[in-house]
Amino acid sequence: MTPPRGASIRLPRRPPRGGLATGPAALVIGLVLLAAGTALGLAGLNAGGHPEARPAGVTMGGGFALVGLIVGVQGARGLLDRARRRRALAGHPGEPWLADHAWRREGTIDDSAAQARRALVGGGVLTVLVSMAASAMVGDAEGPGLYLLITVLGLFMAVGLGLVARGVWLVLHRARHGLAELRFDRFPFLLGEPLEVALLREPSAPRLQGLTATLTCVVERWEERDGEGDAGDTGRSGPRRVLARHEVWRAERPVAWASGGRLPIRFDLPPAGGAAVATALSEDPPRYWELALHADLPGVDFGATFLVPVYERVRAVPPATDPPAPPPAPSR
Repeated sequence: MTPPRGASIRLPRRPPRGGLATGPAALVIGLVLLAAGTALGLAGLNAGGHPEARPAGVTMGGGFALVGLIVGVQGARGLLDRARRRRALAGHPGEPWLADHAWRREGTIDDSAAQARRALVGGGVLTVLVSMAASAMVGDAEGPGLYLLITVLGLFMAVGLGLVARGVWLVLHRARHGLAELRFDRFPFLLGEPLEVALLREPSAPRLQGLTATLTCVVERWEERDGEGDAGDTGRSGPRRVLARHEVWRAERPVAWASGGRLPIRFDLPPAGGAAVATALSEDPPRYWELALHADLPGVDFGATFLVPVYERVRAVPPATDPPAPPPAPSR
């Protein structure tokens, strides 16, 4: 199904790829939060005649400092990435895909193992730290400070357990289906031309019956929404600015099984100038193309989503030349 021209369909399920704090503003905000958290934690340690306020001050200071550190690291990485893109564009002005994203010309690999490792390590470390903080602080807290401490620690514990649960699911998925790789027939794919890729899987992976491939062009946009959440939560009031994914082009087709563990997949890309647009992952908010593969299987279903490099043909700009010299004046 392709949305009508000029229309789009909101995609609420997957989180947007944009919206992360990057760049100089994020670096400054991260340093400010880190400094504020450090100061708040030191003030909590030096509570003096109010020992009941010490656990709450240390917990809030540590939370602010942790958030500031994460935001600051993202900002520094964003600055380095912008510098890399500027160098790539300067050297290849007619090939924007070289500066837009760190593509592999051969294809892309399912990074579920790296995601599982990050989720398990991050969730496990966060859970252990929260448990240690709770055992050291809850016993000495009283009154309002105790309720604030329990609330803050409970939020961090929920995040940690959620990361651990996601890591476990990714490990089960990887153990069941193995490594998946998407090979590109060429790089990049251009609007108006066919997109031909192949899914490669390990020889021991189970056969995929009823595999469906869905190619979508996603444009993310900032939107103003009221306080009502997606699940009907009316506890929040007032407008809020959120980053939403919008599907502007979509095509779906079944994928037939092929011998040798190589599953060829082909789509005809729409021409440039319509609702579908070229990839621009480096913009804020970004736009991109995703190829989602899904098959319902007993136990753990197969599912993988890959970014695919779909761009628009760039017209080569002819080099500037000096105007021709005027003809010599006739001699008299």
